[in-house]
Parts: sequence; C-alpha cells; structure tokens
Amino acid sequence: MFATFATLLALLSEGAPAPVEDLHLLQRRAAKLSTEVVVEAVPKGLVAADQLDVKGVEAAHEEATHVATPCRSKEKKENQSQCIVATVLDVFDVLQSTADLSPLNAEVDKALTALVSMVLVPQPAEVVTAVLEDPQVRAIKKPLWHFLSEAEYEMESWWARRFLAEHATMEGTSAFWYRENYKELTALELAHLHKVGHRPSAGDHVVFVGGGPLPFSAIEYMLQSGAKVTVVEHNPWAVQLSTVLIKQLGLENVAVEYAAGERFDYAGATHLIVAALVRHDDAVIRRAMDTADLRMVGVRSADGLRSLLYAPLDGSLDQLHLQPTGGSAVNARVINTLLTFEPAHAKQF
Repeated sequence: MFATFATLLALLSEGAPAPVEDLHLLQRRAAKLSTEVVVEAVPKGLVAADQLDVKGVEAAHEEATHVATPCRSKEKKENQSQCIVATVLDVFDVLQSTADLSPLNAEVDKALTALVSMVLVPQPAEVVTAVLEDPQVRAIKKPLWHFLSEAEYEMESWWARRFLAEHATMEGTSAFWYRENYKELTALELAHLHKVGHRPSAGDHVVFVGGGPLPFSAIEYMLQSGAKVTVVEHNPWAVQLSTVLIKQLGLENVAVEYAAGERFDYAGATHLIVAALVRHDDAVIRRAMDTADLRMVGVRSADGLRSLLYAPLDGSLDQLHLQPTGGSAVNARVINTLLTFEPAHAKQF
C-alpha cells in the first residue's frame, strides 16, 4: 500500500496527470495513513487544469440552476408529498449508481441542485410529515446521508483544488457557488449567540470540529467575530487542502489541526462548534468539556425537509449536563440551524 501511495504521490508532484480513478484511490488510501503524510504542499497533479475542467463544470452547474425547482406547483397536499418522495428517490438512484460524486459528474450536480432547491421551499406541516414518515424515504435516509456527505466532500475538494490552481485571493473565493450562504449562515448563528450572551469576539478561541477541505464556516467566524479559530479535521486530504488554502489566503488567525474530534486537546477553547456531518458528536463534546473550560457548545442540525440533507440532532447529548439555549434562525437560503448549549458542570466529565 505504501509503495503504491509513494508512486502516485511522486507522479502527482511532478505534475503528471493521474486518472481520476487513481486520484480517488489515492484519497481513500491517504485517509488511512498517519499524520506523517499531511504536509503543507499539494501535489501539482491534484490542481491540474485538465483534472478540474473548470469551464465544463461551471457550464453544467449554470444549466442545473436554471432547471425548475421540483414539486413547487400548488397541488393537493397528498400529490405534493408524493412528488417530493419521488424526487428524493430519483436523486438517491443517481447517487448510488455512480462512483464519481464530484462536480465533474454533471448528473450528480444536477440532482443535488434540484434536491437542495426543493427542500428549501416551505411546505405545510402535513406534507413534511408525510414525506419524512414515508416508508421508502425512511428506508434510504441513512444511506442518502452517506452519499450526500461524500458528495459534499468531493465538491469542497474540487473547489479547494480550483482555488489553489487559480492562486485565488479572498475576493476570488466569491466564485464558490455557496459562498454567500456561508456568510449568511454565520451571520445568523452569531446573531443567535449574541442573543444568548455568547457571541465570540477578539480574545476568544472558537474550535470547529469538521472543517472539510473548504473551511468557510471557520473563516467566516474569524472574519465576522474577530475570534481565533481552530479547525479540527480527521481527514488528511482535507487537512492538506484547507491548510494550504488558508495559508494562500493569508488568514493568520485560522489554524487547522489533524485529529479526531473525540481525541483532540481543546485546552484554551471558549466555544465549540460541531459540524452537521460529524459523527459521535456526544464523544466530541465530552472530550472538549474534559479538556477545556467551555462557555458555549454549538451543534449544527437540520429540521423539516432539510433533515433529508443532514441528520438532525438526536438525544445523544442528554447525558452531558448541557443547558439548551435555543437555535439560530433559518431562511430560504440557509439549510442548517445551530443548536446551542451551556455546559453546566464541564469539569466533572
């Protein structure tokens, strides 16, 4: 395994374009390696223009965004719920039938664009319940979350590689399809944190668990609050891409650490935020409360039809002696809500 990894890494470092399937193999194998492979350099082959096909991807996405949002017509509630269920099943079929979940796959981008736009449309409570309780939807919900998580990683990875290839500045990051959504999500979360008396500011230390290859949430928290921000990420390729990107953007007050959230030392952290895709969030929070004097814990969740995209927070935090303080608002453009908590007796864990 190590010989194969070294061979591919050498080829990529020389700029030789590797087949897409080899890149995916390299990524999967790298995820199993130690911190020794996480270096502040990105192999040239991973940001080669012929691997990214920027013009083709942009053209396909532009076409996808001009397709009418599914199930938007004002039909009877029963017909509306059936339409949404059918769309969810169609998207699932697209995702499970391909090995390429990246933006390079136009069919995947088209399916995901349609799904996201559909779940953001307000629906009567009866329709939402009918969809979420549908036996077919319930049967595929967990594997759907898995595919969506993989697709999100592939999308962020593609964009991180693109920004590195283009030597993008902060202004250049506005090209990202969902850049404004990150800004708006962060603003809504910070407004909620202000309301409950825990808005971070200069001198505070926010730790994000689960930053991915494109840590715009962490970046926005730093830009909008002035706090120091650390990203904890367990995927070495995500660490590699995000570390080099942050350095390229000149963001000195954002750092990336390669570690599993449930084993990281959170000493000095004042705020903890757990991304929606992080598993074992109870273990992560327990570890953070063990090693830091936290003032606030936030977990990103999803509600209503948005929970088709991200798993909603369950009752796994009930044993952690956390005092709920509500959640951030959502709107027609924001998917997640930040559920916040005050640690009651952090040191006892």
